[in-house]
Amino acid sequence: MYPLKFVPVFQKRLWGGQRLRTVLGRPLGTDLERTPIGESWELADLPPGTVKADSIGAAPDGSLSSVIANGPRASQTLHDAWAEINQQSKIENRKSKIPFPPAHQIPRCRPGSLRAGPP
Repeated sequence: MYPLKFVPVFQKRLWGGQRLRTVLGRPLGTDLERTPIGESWELADLPPGTVKADSIGAAPDGSLSSVIANGPRASQTLHDAWAEINQQSKIENRKSKIPFPPAHQIPRCRPGSLRAGPP
């Protein structure tokens, strides 16, 4: 297995800004150029009903899975890749259904602001 890279999912937040772009050294794209970005979801595999369907990167059922950016699995979601790996484990008679951590986020708040509540 090679090191996987993922496409970050930038989330609009009222308390956000543009600093994540410079801190992480990543372009946000022209559609997010003037949008307050409060979080960068670096790695996520969230089940249906977890995020609002209008969130950036969310599926209509409210799920969100990171997209692999490199290698043979490029453009495949983490959810689908993990399901294939677990299926292969079953075929090879190994224990499977290894749970995957749901999300890794990098929040960003404006100076002097306070963020409270769930992500």
